Amino acid sequence: MHSRLAIVFPLLLLAADAQAQSTTIGDVGQWCRGYPGGGYDRLCEGYLGEALKLLADRNPDMNGGHRACVPGGTPLRAVVDHVQTWLAVSPARGDMGVVPGAGLALQPHYPCRDSGDMHDARRPSARG
Repeated sequence: MHSRLAIVFPLLLLAADAQAQSTTIGDVGQWCRGYPGGGYDRLCEGYLGEALKLLADRNPDMNGGHRACVPGGTPLRAVVDHVQTWLAVSPARGDMGVVPGAGLALQPHYPCRDSGDMHDARRPSARG
């Protein structure tokens, strides 16, 4: 039994990792359509919530050089609206990865301070 798990578990991790890498900002835009209450709220919240953590990181390897700092407590609905608007104006960019796409959509609205002040990178509020 243990030897079977030793083989199957890494394969499951690889499959999950491949799926995560192939998810695009366009996919997330679809899942967030009608948020909240659009049917895929947990996928929307999960992907955008994790992307926001990476976007606030000062390390460009974490965010692809597309930094955005959404203050904690910002309603996720506001973030979703910005992403949806950006995708509507730039539909060809829907094939981008989640983090770079979200960064390009959110940078104009939530720029990071360069003075050393860290924005509150806590997850935005799902309410609102």
